[in-house]
Amino acid sequence: MDAGLGEYYLWGKAELEDALLQPKNDGLLFAFFGISLTVRKRSLKTELRSVLATKRKIVKLAGIGGHVYKTCLFRDPTDDRYPFAPEGVPLIAPGKGFLYNWFVRDIVRVLHDGIVVRLRDALAYLADDGIHWDYISLLGDSAAQSSENRWECDDTDDLFNKKNYAARYFWANLPENNKASLEADGFIPYEAILAVDEDGDGVVRVPTIFVQFESEDGPFSSGRGTIRAGERRAENNPKNRVSFFPTDFPAPPERSVEVAEDK
Repeated sequence: MDAGLGEYYLWGKAELEDALLQPKNDGLLFAFFGISLTVRKRSLKTELRSVLATKRKIVKLAGIGGHVYKTCLFRDPTDDRYPFAPEGVPLIAPGKGFLYNWFVRDIVRVLHDGIVVRLRDALAYLADDGIHWDYISLLGDSAAQSSENRWECDDTDDLFNKKNYAARYFWANLPENNKASLEADGFIPYEAILAVDEDGDGVVRVPTIFVQFESEDGPFSSGRGTIRAGERRAENNPKNRVSFFPTDFPAPPERSVEVAEDK
């Protein structure tokens, strides 16, 4: 049958896809498939601008790279209990996670895609096998300075200071091969940061970073803990933790002061 057509074109699936992905055919792509590459690009551009704006605020606040150590308050704005927490109740309980959706910690690294926060920095023990470990829960649950963390530290309490000293004395007398430190870090991507308040809020003097606590991991999308004893390294896998440190540390010996006799 002659329909008066001089040329015929047979388009396969690949050719149709290539044609639909061209900018001039974006209207057809949206009409038949509900997809608009133009809208998607605009959305991506908006998201990228938001991420870069957040990154610029963080860089201005803390710098960029590793070892920045900038103390901030991390707070979920949906937790209406802030800033009130019962005395003696930890914000972060070992094995239980976050009891309250705020804490004061140090940003230790500012990366291209987010920030690394030092959650714990504690005295620890690493066994000779390089696998089993323990840490002193009395110390280092808060990696922020006590003067900037009103909830988790009380360095004015005499009993607290005595227990602290006893624990440190116990750790200092461990064999050098077993003396270790626990460093636990958490990662927060820029997309998860809702806002940055550089001025603080009057409750604490440090800047506030608003971020939602989505799960038992709080605001962190990932985390990593390391036990360091000199050149030896081990992961802080909970399955490998042992009960090495006592619940109550023995009192350290009294410091003796020798008085020279007058001659």
